[in-house]
Amino acid sequence: EILFGDADDGNLDRAVRFVIICLLFVFDPLAVLMLVAVNVSIKEYQRKNKEGIVELSMVYDQYSTINGISMPTIVSLNSPLRGVSVTITAQNISVNEPIPPIMRFPLPNSITPLRMD
Repeated sequence: EILFGDADDGNLDRAVRFVIICLLFVFDPLAVLMLVAVNVSIKEYQRKNKEGIVELSMVYDQYSTINGISMPTIVSLNSPLRGVSVTITAQNISVNEPIPPIMRFPLPNSITPLRMD
């Protein structure tokens, strides 16, 4: 309600969904890119629609080497069609640490987890 004024549940749900999607767009491609290009610094990623218009632009900046892996400490996400920009700055990066409970989300009933062990 602070951001949206008199927000109904639909607006709040859409806002939460958007934040989760932003986190997925930031961290999922980041994880894949780190695995594929350990020693290569990826600077930018863009996704365009069928008309060639940029839907999503991500810029990775200020790389640090952590446990031999080159990782960006600043990730900027821009969705020009939605008018949304987000910049995430990492202050403390840990590799192979357990995910804190606050970042764990319950799986929908329709999803079956795939165990890799």
